Amino acid sequence: MNAAPCIQFGAANLTLKLNRFTITGQNDPSAGCQGTHVEDATVTLNEDGIASINQTDEAIQGPGLVQRFRGASLFLLNSSRSRVARVRASTNCLSGLLVSGSSDNLIESNVSVRNGTVELPCGGV
Repeated sequence: MNAAPCIQFGAANLTLKLNRFTITGQNDPSAGCQGTHVEDATVTLNEDGIASINQTDEAIQGPGLVQRFRGASLFLLNSSRSRVARVRASTNCLSGLLVSGSSDNLIESNVSVRNGTVELPCGGV
């Protein structure tokens, strides 16, 4: 996918079970997003691994790995009562888990490493 999430929830009350699988984006595995300026990095807004936008009661359950996306690994936007558990996020250009305009979410037992850029060191949650 270019400039769009790999997986995006389209209805409420859905569960995504990663079952130890890996979801991999198009980011360079060796260089990552480590350009010295935003224009040097390969950040692409909306190119997230998994997105829940304007949804309720979603669940993203690991164990599993979401890696090398040019946006965030997981993005909860204007979503409520979502659960994200036991997901590893690595080498994504934005956050491992980005939450905005959302409420009453349960975020537990996740690991976030090597996310963000020099100019956008948003890395974790």
